[in-house]
Amino acid sequence: MPTLWQISVVQFARKTHISGVILDNTLPAGSTERGVMKNITTVIKSYYLKTYHNREIIIKSGDVKIFTQTDDYGGFSVEIDRLETSPIRVFLPDSSEPLKIRQDYPVVFSNAEFPLAIISDIDDTIMISHTANLYKRLGILFFVTPHKRKSIDFTYRLLKTVNDKGGNVFYVSKSESNLFEVLTSFIRKNNLPEGKLFLTPYLSFRKLLRSKKGRDFKEDAMRFIIVNSPGKKFILLGDDTQQDMAVYTRIAQLYPDKIIKVFIRRTRNKLKGKKEDQWNNLNDLPLPTIYFSDEDDVSGEIETIENYR
Repeated sequence: MPTLWQISVVQFARKTHISGVILDNTLPAGSTERGVMKNITTVIKSYYLKTYHNREIIIKSGDVKIFTQTDDYGGFSVEIDRLETSPIRVFLPDSSEPLKIRQDYPVVFSNAEFPLAIISDIDDTIMISHTANLYKRLGILFFVTPHKRKSIDFTYRLLKTVNDKGGNVFYVSKSESNLFEVLTSFIRKNNLPEGKLFLTPYLSFRKLLRSKKGRDFKEDAMRFIIVNSPGKKFILLGDDTQQDMAVYTRIAQLYPDKIIKVFIRRTRNKLKGKKEDQWNNLNDLPLPTIYFSDEDDVSGEIETIENYR
């Protein structure tokens, strides 16, 4: 029996966005408290599970019934042009029982009244992942279990402050959906705000080796969030390891009246070549840009958020 690997229901101001991934397997509930060997086998196994791809499904909520189809990766994404508050259930066409949900993470994310929100990267922004070094990244992914990975205090406190004020938190990462359980386990263990995760498609091991991971994925996801959040301003959190600086520059240029500040976490002693150019382009924008180190004092930034109107 297929299983909902992940599902989320995001209530924006004028619409409800429903998305998820279905696997062609019945899976037991996951656990964050696992040892190293269990962690290794769980991560590896996720790349060998088959997705329920290119198949019809039915999404029901109250009096709404949506007939749709999963994509090549077992994913689905639909919108309801209203604020939908009834429980969301997913069915196979020939079944009267809804699919069981695998995740131990919130499904529904309500639209907040607080006019300030955060869009944050994950790897090397809220947790140390060493994405610039393949061997270090794999070492942490396999040998450091989610409940033992530590958050980054500077970004943790920024996210926590916005969340405590009632603001929305969105996580946008190029990590594939296979890692949904790893990432959400980390978020819950470290008491980070439980925001909606936008991740790239679920991949088999074969597809992972040749995947280009969607060049425009982060920019497209951020544009979707911003366009559907009228009346809100945004803080962007990222780091200097991959393309955050370039992507955030384009987003700030597209929505100059929506982005109030950009934070980039420093992971290297000195920027060179293309990275230096990316920072200069970002820093030249007419908005505050902060290139911070882990030990920097964040109290002034917290005070600004707490007094935001």
